[in-house]
Amino acid sequence: MFGYLVYDLTAETYLVNPTRIPSTSSSKVAYYPQWNTDPIVMDPAHDVRVCFFPVDNVANFPTFKVDRVSLSQVPADESAAKTIYAYPYKLSPLNQDGLNDSTTVAYTLPAAQTVTVSVYSYVDQATVRTLTSSAQQSGPQSIVWDGKDDNGQFVANGLYMVKVIAGTTDLLRTNVEVIQGVSITVPISSVHEDIPKGIFYEAGEIPYRVSDAQTYLEATFSDISNMGADTVFLANWHAKPANIYQETLLQAEANGLKIVGLPDSYSLFNETLYNDENAMYAQINAMINPVRTSNALYGYYLYDEPANDLRLADNLKDMKRILETIDPSRPVLMTYVGLDRVPLHYEVERPQVLSIDPYGVGEGSEIGDQAYL
Repeated sequence: MFGYLVYDLTAETYLVNPTRIPSTSSSKVAYYPQWNTDPIVMDPAHDVRVCFFPVDNVANFPTFKVDRVSLSQVPADESAAKTIYAYPYKLSPLNQDGLNDSTTVAYTLPAAQTVTVSVYSYVDQATVRTLTSSAQQSGPQSIVWDGKDDNGQFVANGLYMVKVIAGTTDLLRTNVEVIQGVSITVPISSVHEDIPKGIFYEAGEIPYRVSDAQTYLEATFSDISNMGADTVFLANWHAKPANIYQETLLQAEANGLKIVGLPDSYSLFNETLYNDENAMYAQINAMINPVRTSNALYGYYLYDEPANDLRLADNLKDMKRILETIDPSRPVLMTYVGLDRVPLHYEVERPQVLSIDPYGVGEGSEIGDQAYL
């Protein structure tokens, strides 16, 4: 379909060699796939370019559009080569609000041995808390630190180090930071009395130019309104210019429709924000500020069809609670694609509105048979 590369102009060397994306890696439909490169090491003083190039397949793929290029930094003490990790590496235990109140330290031992896992002050190396001192088997281990010292008191904000020690030998270490967390309010019921008659809509289809988007949305939203629907659930409403989000809301209001959507929600899903609730709060606030005053905005569509993943569910819970704090007047929705995913996500996230998109075949029914849903 196309090719890409990452090139260090200063050093005149490839960081990612020219790579072609084969057409077999994605269906030939109006779809928006993503590709990730292997980790690279960049010199911040160098001029680095991400480049895209066409391939000799114009008959099948005459054009392509790159929506976004994103770069995620891996902290130096969380490299892939390490066998110890703290997640989250920033915790805010003092407020006990359910957002990053503790951290889980996961590590791998090469052999069975007796180890001590302790937390130290980064400044003076004083022992703050001994988490365990026990015989452990080889392989993966984990332990939780709740941000308290050996006297059961919460530690001061600052940088700490977790060490795994065998005898007098430091086997593994990683850094964690205790921070002042964001202030989260108790969610109030923001569910409206009416039941939306909604249409799930692929928002990636909305054009990128305002004039094109206006024409497209006028026709599309008019059709949806004439069908008798009153709400449009915008999946994949991301990677658009800011004025396209405004135009979407304006056209929805002109056609008497409400919107459930969250501009650029995919930008929330990265390790930096997962580990730093203050950064997550700032990102969400910046995302919704331009749209939250619209009368057409019914609620926030946080995630479409999340997998059965406990860590993802926990991250969604944090995002949901931050959204409810910033804008308590609107519900936060996620759509669960299968009935098997509802118990895990509902237990963790406690959404005020439960949206399920079950595929009958996926639930074991014949095509067209909805009896058991």
